[in-house]
Amino acid sequence: MKKRRKKGLILKNVVALNEEALYNQMNEKMRQEQRNLAKSISLTLARKNICLACAESCTGGLISSCLTDVPGISSHFAGGIVSYQTRIKREFLGLSEEEIAQEGVISAATARVMAKGIKKAFGVDCGLGITGLAGPQGQENKPVGRVHIAVFFREHYFERRFDFSGSRLSIKEKAATAALTLLLQVLDD
Repeated sequence: MKKRRKKGLILKNVVALNEEALYNQMNEKMRQEQRNLAKSISLTLARKNICLACAESCTGGLISSCLTDVPGISSHFAGGIVSYQTRIKREFLGLSEEEIAQEGVISAATARVMAKGIKKAFGVDCGLGITGLAGPQGQENKPVGRVHIAVFFREHYFERRFDFSGSRLSIKEKAATAALTLLLQVLDD
C-alpha cells in the first residue's frame, strides 16, 4: 500500500514537472512572438510618425512592458495606465456608470472607452484599450478568458473579442499577444 502511494506521488510530481516545463516552453515561444511584434510595432510607429498610449486592465501592464523592452520606442510610445479597478476606468478614462450598467466592465464598449480615453488623456495619435477576465473566477456572467481589445486610430475603432483558456498567467500572455497583433494590423493598414 505504501509503495502505491509513493508511486502515485512520484507520478503526480513528474506530471506537474512536465506541465511546468511545457508551460515554460510555450511561454518562451509566446514571449519571443511578443518581442517580435513589439519590434515591428516600434518600427511602424517610427516610420509613420505615430504616437501610442495603452490602457490596460486584465493584462496588468504586460503590453506596455513588451513595448518598452524595445530600445528607442520612447519617441513613439507615450506611456500607459493600468486601470484595474472600475473607479480608475471611470475617473481617468471616461467610462460612465450608464455604460457599466448596460454592458458591464468586461465588454467591447469598455475597451472602446478605454482606447479613446487614453488617446485623449495622453494626447496621442493612437490608443489601445484592453479589458477582460484572467480568472480564476468569472464575473458579470462572463466566462474566464473573455477579453475585449480596442484600438482607436484615425477616429475609427478596431476591435476584437477573444475567449482564451488556460491559467491566469497564460490568459494574460495570450491577451497581450492578441492586442499586439491587432495593433500591428491596424497600424500597417
